Amino acid sequence: MIKRIGFVTIRHYDLCAQALSKLERGYVRDVADVRAMLERGLVSAGDLRRMFAAIEPQLYLGSSGFRVGDSGVKRGCAGEGEGCTSES
Repeated sequence: MIKRIGFVTIRHYDLCAQALSKLERGYVRDVADVRAMLERGLVSAGDLRRMFAAIEPQLYLGSSGFRVGDSGVKRGCAGEGEGCTSES
């Protein structure tokens, strides 16, 4: 929690974790959001790569084959969901 004003609580979220979550989901809107986060300097590609490397050994890599590629677009998508890419 950053601050509480009356009944409103202001919280800080881990933007790298949010960006990785969006990339894993792989929707067109999510990928665009991450690009905007990168362009605005809210996250860096290096930080995203380091965070992914840190958590990758703990991930369950099911049939979707979750991987973050060089382009930052989810690869190995099962073809479901809005904006699913077919890059490989």
